[in-house]
Amino acid sequence: MSIDKTQSTWGRSRFGGSQATLILVSILGATALAQLLAWGIIALQPEQVTWWWVPVASLAFIPVLAATFWVVLVDRNTIKGATRNPESSIENHWYGKAAETTFHLMIAAMGLGAGAFAIFDWQVSPALLLTSVTVLAMLVFLVSYQVYKRKDA
Repeated sequence: MSIDKTQSTWGRSRFGGSQATLILVSILGATALAQLLAWGIIALQPEQVTWWWVPVASLAFIPVLAATFWVVLVDRNTIKGATRNPESSIENHWYGKAAETTFHLMIAAMGLGAGAFAIFDWQVSPALLLTSVTVLAMLVFLVSYQVYKRKDA
């Protein structure tokens, strides 16, 4: 596979420009959105947070938002080594099978869990219950993905 001269490590924007422009726009957009999110959270709970919370929250939001901006703005064809058709890759097949297995196992687990809660009249906080269900789904997906990966290898 020959690499086109327009390809680079970080790629280029779908709307033109260099990779430096793409990175700069991603970081600036993430910083602005992080500030808005932090101020919005303060507006919802003004008595519980202080002014210094804005930069701290913004710094936590910026990396994730910058990556999100980059993913939305980058042209995949300009990235060195990018898979041409990722939807037809073996990893995508493993992902789909693991997601299907996770869905089926989670339906069964939630049904059995609902029955157990009804029979034994357990009282659990909704936050703890939803966190537990989320962690269980993540673990089931991780194990399923690894099983399908080993099975095809």
